[in-house]
Amino acid sequence: DAAGNGVTSWAAAASSERYKRLLGVLDPKVALQRILSVPVNLFRYRTQEEMPEGVRARGTGDYETVYAGPVAEQAPWAMHHKGGVFSPVSAFGYASASIMELHKRIAVLEELATS
Repeated sequence: DAAGNGVTSWAAAASSERYKRLLGVLDPKVALQRILSVPVNLFRYRTQEEMPEGVRARGTGDYETVYAGPVAEQAPWAMHHKGGVFSPVSAFGYASASIMELHKRIAVLEELATS
């Protein structure tokens, strides 16, 4: 139930450019700043019994594994489905842009070290 509406489905996002309205390029400095600002939480998903009354449990169904990652409120830019589900596409995009920024910074330091 990716959308949290009780409907079980699987929606695959198209990857080809022809299915997208490109909106520009993510600034690598912004990406790095956002990634560095998000704590990496250790967590387990709550069982239905652990949820407040009237709130339906959502997660992987695995209540034993300890996961490491952001929570929606701390990284809304890495979420989809109305901000409630982690988006691997956005996370990969932000990680890639951050790596580009770090690569640029390392290149500057390497240049300084050899000059």
